[in-house]
Amino acid sequence: MEQTGADELTGWKEIAAYLKADPRTTRRWETEFKLPIRRSPTGRVTASRAELDAWRQRQPQANAEAPAKQQPGASVVEPDSEPGDEPWPLPSTKSRTWLRSLVGVLLVVSTAGGLLWIALRAPSARPVTVGTPPRLFWRNGGQLPAPLIRLPIVPYHLILSGSEEKLFALPNDSPDIAVIDTRTMSVRMIQMPFEIQSGRLGLDGRTLLIGSSTDGFLLLDTEKERVIRGPLSTGGVVSDLVMTRDGKKVFLAMRGHGLKRWSAGSGQFEVLTSQQAPWFVGLDEAGNRLFVTYQGGGPKGRPGHDSVEIFDVATERSMGFLPDLPLVGGEIGFASNGTRMFAGGSDACRNKIYDGVGCPATPANLMHVFRMPDLALLKSVALPLDAGDMGPFLGNSNALLLKGPGQGAPSANDHGLSVFDLASYGFHETLRPAEDMSAVAVASHRHKAYATTYSRSLFAFDFEPDGCGSEPGRTGLLLTGDGVASGLIGGGHLNPGGWVFDAGKIGQAFRFHGQSGATFSSWVRTFGPMDSGLSFYVKPARTGAQQVLLELHHPSAPEGFWSLSLTEESNVELRFGTKGHAPAVLRSSKPVTNGQWSFLSAGRDASGLTLYVDGKKEGQAATAALGEFTSGAPFTAGGEPGGYFDGWIDEIAFYSSGFTDDEARRIYVSRQQGPCKP
Repeated sequence: MEQTGADELTGWKEIAAYLKADPRTTRRWETEFKLPIRRSPTGRVTASRAELDAWRQRQPQANAEAPAKQQPGASVVEPDSEPGDEPWPLPSTKSRTWLRSLVGVLLVVSTAGGLLWIALRAPSARPVTVGTPPRLFWRNGGQLPAPLIRLPIVPYHLILSGSEEKLFALPNDSPDIAVIDTRTMSVRMIQMPFEIQSGRLGLDGRTLLIGSSTDGFLLLDTEKERVIRGPLSTGGVVSDLVMTRDGKKVFLAMRGHGLKRWSAGSGQFEVLTSQQAPWFVGLDEAGNRLFVTYQGGGPKGRPGHDSVEIFDVATERSMGFLPDLPLVGGEIGFASNGTRMFAGGSDACRNKIYDGVGCPATPANLMHVFRMPDLALLKSVALPLDAGDMGPFLGNSNALLLKGPGQGAPSANDHGLSVFDLASYGFHETLRPAEDMSAVAVASHRHKAYATTYSRSLFAFDFEPDGCGSEPGRTGLLLTGDGVASGLIGGGHLNPGGWVFDAGKIGQAFRFHGQSGATFSSWVRTFGPMDSGLSFYVKPARTGAQQVLLELHHPSAPEGFWSLSLTEESNVELRFGTKGHAPAVLRSSKPVTNGQWSFLSAGRDASGLTLYVDGKKEGQAATAALGEFTSGAPFTAGGEPGGYFDGWIDEIAFYSSGFTDDEARRIYVSRQQGPCKP
């Protein structure tokens, strides 16, 4: 029962204020230290003061964390709201009498392809923004690296433990599991009491759910490598299964036996729907909604035009359908940033029993991309792959790693691996080995991808090496300073004078002698508008004077300006302003070192203006009230009279988005290694 009255706190801001922390830290405590948070069926986040007080007594390590310190001269701004602060809009009581199965207002949308689908009314959608995907295959010239080990089984599922120190290789129709230590590459075998069909890691990062190819499922502790519940008889094949965040429920797709729910408390099963052929299940980021894909039509569907059904996790009632989608029945995937859902489908377009309506011109898989949480259909992408596997995410949810050939003619096998770019909906990179790939997995924290073949070989790919880590989407403007004027890549030219080429951080750099600056003309936007960013290396040759590094303050852009400079104390200062408003000013807490390279980056987005030095956040300030300005005007490097720069500037890059703190760190780490080598 939910607490009410004075004991209840509602929304992340109230909870954070009570704990004397910021909302982001509070959300992290929920994951890392089991902060007692309740989520209602409507999505509202609440907590009890009494339970929080008790939690603080149990978790001194979290309670001891000091609040983030505001940097001198920086204005730290939190978002107006956090996910979970606002409830889902619900229909009136009168409406619920006849819409008991549809928790929300149903909106029927007709697409250009003639599809009818139902979007559930939900919180307003977050903007879908992704960065440039990482590259995996360049290091070995587009070939498979040497295998790490040869496994005793053929894996059909690769599942990493939450610590990413163990890799569980699950077979198909066999009881034997290979457990790989990712640090030593040693292998241990453990045996299950049934032949395996499916597997998935619980949201706690420790419990492995395993479904049987005949009857049953069980829960395995990945740390102790032993069964903790089960085997429990399900009455049929378990094609997929998922556990709720609190571990109290497991939902099972039973193919010929409908959708079932198992309760950890009672140990009992309940049939939620007897609809035939539920194939895969998935929980959204908040854990409030369960999505079920059907094959062979499904509810509101027909052969070849399948449906996705949505259930309210708390009430276990159907909330509606996304019907009549060509070729679903495949895996469900969710971007970790909560912006998109993906539904895959097998290649039914080749089968004559289907009518072919909605199929691509060349028979292929389809992957449907939905915006979250309002479930607007963004794209249906034809993939020249045969299997309906969704594949794990890479980087900041900006790419999928898929089994299959990627580019080229459709294939009836799983030859190759492909990195699918979720910004352009195209293939970013493709690897074509001579044999089929059986399973893939991604270690997000270790920045490593794993793949296995049907010949039982295990391979690994680093996806943040030598400057190939994931970065926000670049506009295409990059000034490398590498010896020629064509070092300006993406549109523009250099005006001579004020600089020479000299040895730089990466290749050559622009060398300024403190006597004049240089103007760089560009016909693509640079920095300043909403959703923009920049980064570069700087090495000062002298200190003790104000020196301008980069700035845009030009008669062709009278409505705004920005500048990055060094103060007399050699602190980094970022200024941003528009006509009629006082400028926002951010200043680093520590000076840069004379004669040493420092990496500076800055971003502007809806959260404000942010400054980073060597990948660390130095401050943030609100700029929404300052408005917009265009930035196609020339910008200056090396300063102006009274503030000319004496030193080196290298690898100037402009981006089409701001940065999260993690992205800023990733850019810094990857640039330290050097540029990508194709």
